[in-house]
Amino acid sequence: MKRNPLKISLIEDDDDDIFLFSMALENSSIPNQLTVVKDGIEIEKNIKLLETTAPDIIFLDLLWRYIDGVEYLNKIRNSQLLKDTPCVIFSGAKEDLYIEKAFSAGANLYLVKPRDFAVLTQTLDKALSLDWKEYFPPKYESFILSEI
Repeated sequence: MKRNPLKISLIEDDDDDIFLFSMALENSSIPNQLTVVKDGIEIEKNIKLLETTAPDIIFLDLLWRYIDGVEYLNKIRNSQLLKDTPCVIFSGAKEDLYIEKAFSAGANLYLVKPRDFAVLTQTLDKALSLDWKEYFPPKYESFILSEI
């Protein structure tokens, strides 16, 4: 039986990170379809786009040039159409302050961007394979997805 592709949205402003993420998904064993939201300024417009594309999972960077990624997360959680969509923070920030802010704002999982491409691919496969019902509400003890 053929699976429908998993609809994934990546909210990220760094071109290199977008490229690596999309390449890792191309190498994934899980069929997927990626939509990238790159603009950090027009949040309301981007939330409407996300509501239209109805992703199965959202990956969101925390550190932006113009805004705080937690602000994006708050808008997602306040959307009636997106509030139950799993949100994974995909960030280079490892500090407890960022992790705690993301957890408090309603992220389901926190993934520190791996430096190794193979590890990124494996970690994304792991995240895409999770039973997301177990992550609503998020539990702090399983909040950080560590490298494989």
